[in-house]
Amino acid sequence: MFRVPPLPFGKILRYNASMRLLTFLGALLVVALALSIALGETSLSADQFWQAFAYSASAPGEILWEIRAPRAVAAALVGGALGLAGAVMQG
Repeated sequence: MFRVPPLPFGKILRYNASMRLLTFLGALLVVALALSIALGETSLSADQFWQAFAYSASAPGEILWEIRAPRAVAAALVGGALGLAGAVMQG
């Protein structure tokens, strides 16, 4: 008698749930980075953001590329490093 092995639906469902969670957390990270770059002590209009992207030597470009973007990237890297260190400490 030929018997078909059971399908690993439990593994597939866990994989899909994990991928959904990782996708959600990745999107949340992108939104947090965008907000940290967009918001600051000096408010920039949409025109100033376009000017900052077009001409990095302009005043809005200096604010965006010299202050906000490096701070946001450093915060994301430090947060990831702290999370990884915590996971290593737990074993």
